[in-house]
Formats: sequence, C-alpha cells, structure tokens
Amino acid sequence: MFISETKHLDMDNLVKLLEETNIDGGDIMLTLADRLRKEGRQEGKQEGRQETTWEIIKNALKKGLSLKTIEEITGIPAEQINLMKEKMAQS
Repeated sequence: MFISETKHLDMDNLVKLLEETNIDGGDIMLTLADRLRKEGRQEGKQEGRQETTWEIIKNALKKGLSLKTIEEITGIPAEQINLMKEKMAQS
C-alpha cells in the first residue's frame, strides 16, 4: 500500500513491479513490521534504563550521597546530577 500510495501506482502496476523485481510484497512488509517492532522494543528498553538510572540518582540524592559518588556509580556527569538536584529542591 505504501509503495502504491507514494508512487501513485494502481494495483495492476504494483503487482507488475513486484513480479518484475521478483520480490514477494508480503515478505517485504513482514520484514519491515518485524524491524519496526524490534526498534520499538530497543527504544523502550533504553527509555526504561534511563528512567531507572534517574530514579537511582534521585534516591541517592535523597540519601545525601555526594555528586562525585553518584557520578561514579551511574556514569552520569556531576553537572547533570546537580541539575536534577536543583530541580528537586525547587519542587
């Protein structure tokens, strides 16, 4: 459908194009859908890791750990941790 709509091909010309290129349209779409799902899962995992890291930083700040110690534990630069600390103080 995407090729058909973006290239303004009618169904007959789309079928002809797929036959000429010897590509099974269903295989293309399945592969594309699988790729998008995989990328979505990877992005979700990355977001989850970031959220967890920020929760750890927040809890460490509440416990009074130094910026240097939190930086060593999380790998997040002290400047970013300090920004979070300032935001927490404002709320």
